[in-house]
Amino acid sequence: HKLVDDFDTIIIEKINAFEMRKCSFSMNKVQNTGKNKRLALIKPYELSKIVESLVNKQNKTLIKVDPYKTSQVEYGTEYEEKHELRETNKDGKRIYISAYSGKEVDRDYNAALNIKEWGLHPEKHVKLRDYPKLKASSLVEII
Repeated sequence: HKLVDDFDTIIIEKINAFEMRKCSFSMNKVQNTGKNKRLALIKPYELSKIVESLVNKQNKTLIKVDPYKTSQVEYGTEYEEKHELRETNKDGKRIYISAYSGKEVDRDYNAALNIKEWGLHPEKHVKLRDYPKLKASSLVEII
């Protein structure tokens, strides 16, 4: 409720359970088991439907963004790099050191910034660069 109550436009990544789980497969088996058990409690489709219902009841806007390379493209640049998922900093945040800027990048925060940017400006989505025949409007779903 807090998310929807406080904002007029909500932007989320259009992601399914398989995509959420596949990112944990590169971690060790103990982490995998615990993470997958927690993810099993959170069904992305159901969470998305709850958010969608709240948005509709409050007459607000929900934008779902294609998840293509949201964490691989360094926000604010066109630089793209596949990163090891197991790199974390001392706080346990998933990070990588950018080969482009040399800075430590919080993988999840970087993805969130890209989701927001591409949700508001789908013509900037990196998928259009890789698949030029796509239309920007096909990369977002506005509810």
